Amino acid sequence: EKSAAADMPWTVAVHDYPQLMCIIGSLLDEQMPAEGYDIVAFVNGECRGVSSRVADRWMLSVRGGNKAGELVSFAAWNRQTGELHPISETMVFQADLLGSMAEPLAFHLDVTTSITAPKYSGSASHSIYNLQGHQLDAIHQPGLYILRSAEGNAPGKKTIVSRRKK
Repeated sequence: EKSAAADMPWTVAVHDYPQLMCIIGSLLDEQMPAEGYDIVAFVNGECRGVSSRVADRWMLSVRGGNKAGELVSFAAWNRQTGELHPISETMVFQADLLGSMAEPLAFHLDVTTSITAPKYSGSASHSIYNLQGHQLDAIHQPGLYILRSAEGNAPGKKTIVSRRKK
């Protein structure tokens, strides 16, 4: 099973990042079948890599190298529903090959929460944060973000949202 790049809602700015972290991984969860998912890598809410599936392995090229210590987080994207499911693992970017066909790097789905399309209206009553907790003025590019609401039924409520390319 291979994923079609045209179907992917994110793009990677391949020319902005000179180095690659190549990962051969597996997507593990007993409660949810792995079929129909791609793994997406994010740094500070910006998409840095999208997987392709070959047999029962995910091949992922993560772009980076402009800053030392970039923290890479991952999510599993359901190609049928468009939902993102958090992946437990994070890692610091390193220009290296991680995992192999014989011993893939294990990614674990965290199915307690799913992430759907954003319900962000651009209102000043929201505070926007990237996944590392840094506050942002606005959402400018596709990625994962945390919105902290100052209005509605639950003041201070936090919601994880995904912004996709249009």
